[in-house]
Amino acid sequence: MRAPEKLGLLSPWEIGTSLLSISWGWGCPVHLTELFLPLIQRTGVKIHTQRSQVRGAAGVNGENEVAKAQQAAPGGTAPTIFSRILDRSLPADILYEDQQCLVFRDVAPQAPVHFLVIPKKPIPRISQAEDEDQQLLGHLLLVAKNTAKAEGLGDGYRLVINDGKLAAQSVYHLHIHVLGGRQLQWPPG
Repeated sequence: MRAPEKLGLLSPWEIGTSLLSISWGWGCPVHLTELFLPLIQRTGVKIHTQRSQVRGAAGVNGENEVAKAQQAAPGGTAPTIFSRILDRSLPADILYEDQQCLVFRDVAPQAPVHFLVIPKKPIPRISQAEDEDQQLLGHLLLVAKNTAKAEGLGDGYRLVINDGKLAAQSVYHLHIHVLGGRQLQWPPG
């Protein structure tokens, strides 16, 4: 797909790339999500990147996640999707693993880079972590930092931990979202 000539050369102008930018002739690249954010938000167009499919520049439809969170069963006895990833009964794009945690890409990414850091110890919510989990929680943050660096997020990234229904926690196994690869907005919720 080519842009109109008056816009100049696009490098690259393919939806399948993660560094969508347009050169206006004076050498100032503009990120296409900034340019087309209002259109993307109105139409719900999905942007594909090299790493993964990103559901719109501002994220997936928030109502879906809230609805999932309202239906999620905290403290249930059934295995969570994350416990099934840990026992390898569900596949995942694993980025890192050690004795204490696992890191894998989110299946519904909200940014060009979006991965999760989960402890192998089943802690349902951050609010249910115990004092004895202090070392583990610190380890999760350091693993998040090191994986973000390995994923090329030197310009910044966001860490998110949802806790409970009002925070839209839909999986009751503690997890840290790491999001980056584009300008994130504030406030987040």
